Amino acid sequence: MNWDSVTPMPDHIGKMIDIYYRIVKGKGTMNDIMLAYAIFHLLSNNNIEYNILKTSLIKKGSSLTLSQAIMSLNGLYDYIT
Repeated sequence: MNWDSVTPMPDHIGKMIDIYYRIVKGKGTMNDIMLAYAIFHLLSNNNIEYNILKTSLIKKGSSLTLSQAIMSLNGLYDYIT
């Protein structure tokens, strides 16, 4: 479910969160950091701004929160659009 660069970022993240809750509800194992990394992985590698943001967020390591990732991605989306 790669981000198509057309769908608003909040909508894309919402779809990913919905999938996350379906996995957890189905007794699967996934935590917030795994979701953040899944969202990063599904962003296009062709966009320099998102690559820089992904790199800086990934460098936070275990201090990264899902909330930080979502706010940063939505903020960059709002700035770009």
